[in-house]
Amino acid sequence: MKFLFKKYVILIWLLLSIALCFVIYTHTYSIHRGCDLVSENDEWEHQSMAVNYAKGLGLYKLGAFAPVSEYHIDACDATLPFLRKLFTKYPTEYYHRAAGFSIITGMLYQVTGTEPYYLRLLNFVLIILSWIIICFAFIPHKKYFKLLLLALPVYICFNFFYIDQIGDEPLLIFSLSIVFFALINWVRKPNLLFTLILLLSLSFSVFIKTTLLFMPVFTFLIAVGLRLKKQIAGALFINVILFASVIIISGKINKKHQSYKYPNQQQFHPDMIKSDWSKEDSTFIKTYHLTYRDNVNFSIDLYKQLAAYLFERQFYSKKSFLLSGQSLFLLIDGNNETCIHVPAKNIGSWMPLWKLTKSSYFYTYTEDQSPYAAIAKFYLKKPYFFPLIVYCKLYAGYYWNYLFLIISALQLSLCILLLQRKNRLSKTVLIMSFSIIIHILLRQLFLTPILVIGFLITSMLILIRFKNRLEKSVSIFFIPYLITFYFLFLTVLMFGLNRYTCIANSMSLLIIVFLLTQMSSLLKINNETVQ
Repeated sequence: MKFLFKKYVILIWLLLSIALCFVIYTHTYSIHRGCDLVSENDEWEHQSMAVNYAKGLGLYKLGAFAPVSEYHIDACDATLPFLRKLFTKYPTEYYHRAAGFSIITGMLYQVTGTEPYYLRLLNFVLIILSWIIICFAFIPHKKYFKLLLLALPVYICFNFFYIDQIGDEPLLIFSLSIVFFALINWVRKPNLLFTLILLLSLSFSVFIKTTLLFMPVFTFLIAVGLRLKKQIAGALFINVILFASVIIISGKINKKHQSYKYPNQQQFHPDMIKSDWSKEDSTFIKTYHLTYRDNVNFSIDLYKQLAAYLFERQFYSKKSFLLSGQSLFLLIDGNNETCIHVPAKNIGSWMPLWKLTKSSYFYTYTEDQSPYAAIAKFYLKKPYFFPLIVYCKLYAGYYWNYLFLIISALQLSLCILLLQRKNRLSKTVLIMSFSIIIHILLRQLFLTPILVIGFLITSMLILIRFKNRLEKSVSIFFIPYLITFYFLFLTVLMFGLNRYTCIANSMSLLIIVFLLTQMSSLLKINNETVQ
């Protein structure tokens, strides 16, 4: 083991493993592919906004303001008539996305050209840097620092999917690593310098994606939960400064949004609904050499109605938001109440009926009622729906069925028994090992990231058992658990999609390494006692 921790061994291991991971990635994914104009992701939105910024056409510009060839579209599906028309005929200002990805990727494209290949190379580097930054948070604990460095290739493999995507996830993962590094140091030394570093890191994360808007509140909860009296004042300072900045910047963006002249509403909606296959679409595919992927597993007519209204929501609502449309319309998840109608697996709430039925409570712009008031009204009238909706979000996103609930309850019961009784070391190690293995299996069966199932609860309960054996300085290991709760909260609140919790894969790996290290230490102590 000591040989593995030699500096030159670690350096050689990192270089070789990174090279091997890159070779595996390029054979697993098509690194040279362009942008997918398909319905199951938002690559075309991210790509068009980044290219438009790179071409000097402005920020928040969605669609083909430049020649279509500049966007390097590669593939399409059955929704092409709708998206092709929206992309080419209705380019517009679009405030649904935070500015971070467009600006950073746009600057990259200004240097390299607009081919997504260069973005994927950047994504690969960002993932590597993210893990290294997290490792450096543990420099005072040399054993963990070196062990975590050795785990780099595992982390890269965890994030292959994000490297392949044209989207803000790699930047979000990178920003989360900076927040984690700043948070750890702020917990250790809550002086002005580390408070400002944490403030800057949180600001950068919100700049990338507004789903991290509540992370400052989360830092305050960490300070209170871990009884860090010196950090509470700093957390309040961070919240006041950051939210004040967000409100000021949002005010300026809202003025642009409300003054912009969008396409004629009476023409836009009927025109988009009538999008059908035509000679124009066939010519579009041949001209730009698009690959057709027939991977649509839902009603095209329903999709067109839903998508048209989604864009109407952005174009014509003229309602105020924080930084981007997501922070108002998605974080409140106005289609939660219709999630109970979703029968399919891994769809989340993206099959809502909110504009297709008279019983819609949200996104009705003919009324002056606030969306927040509409949500409150819904749950006051039907409070019994809340637990059912939460369960349906988990089912739709993760396929958490009754079998999963039974297995998780069994696992939790075993851990409670472990805490209540003074078991032998062999039993303790056995249950800890079982905890890791069972949740890896659950991940495969139920599409669930390791970090959000009972594994998290299981691990925390085991940590409580060994709390007296841990140094106070190691209390920072509780922070990864708390961050996982934040992402689980976002997932249930927003889409019910597990890709949002997978962003915190780094926290999952930290937890596993920590538990394995604890097991190793316990075995070592036991052997010394026996001898």
